[in-house]
Amino acid sequence: VKPSSSGSLDASAILKLRREMRDVFGWQEDYGKLTSSSAASQKREEAERQADSFVRNCCVAFGGDTKSFDQIIAEFDRVKEDFGWKTNYGKLTSAKSALKKRAEAEEKAENVLQKMSF
Repeated sequence: VKPSSSGSLDASAILKLRREMRDVFGWQEDYGKLTSSSAASQKREEAERQADSFVRNCCVAFGGDTKSFDQIIAEFDRVKEDFGWKTNYGKLTSAKSALKKRAEAEEKAENVLQKMSF
């Protein structure tokens, strides 16, 4: 996650590293039948917080700034919600369907951010 020669951060690289690190910090699509939807959501949020902290520190270590990183993450979160991402889709939506909807929204948001510079 080194900044480019112009000093901007590559959103695609940031989001890829974030996705990889959230898995390292325990993010799972499915925590099993013994874990409630709300508990699974909390575990995913915590893994994402830890991944964000790790990636933010990497950006700083390589000469980037946290402001650009924070802009990328904020824009990603906004855009994925525009594409239908929700923490909870309600009781009428299965966990499998909710995971698919979230993954599709995240993929679309990543595609949008790849075209932007930060």
